[in-house]
Amino acid sequence: MHIETRSIALTTPITAIHPDTGKPCEVVGVDESSLHPKLIILVTGTDGTHAETIDWVKNESPWHPRRASA
Repeated sequence: MHIETRSIALTTPITAIHPDTGKPCEVVGVDESSLHPKLIILVTGTDGTHAETIDWVKNESPWHPRRASA
């Protein structure tokens, strides 16, 4: 039996901050299998690396238009 999961892989992972733990994670794709797409992230901890799907992440390097033009 073949189960197809609709997802989009990013060509370049994005380093971000996990909203629940505050620790670094990598966004590697988008899971489109449900009504509301979720981000696919890789989290590395003391027990190894695992994948999670979450709604959002924090930007590792916050950028703000006013700060950039100042």
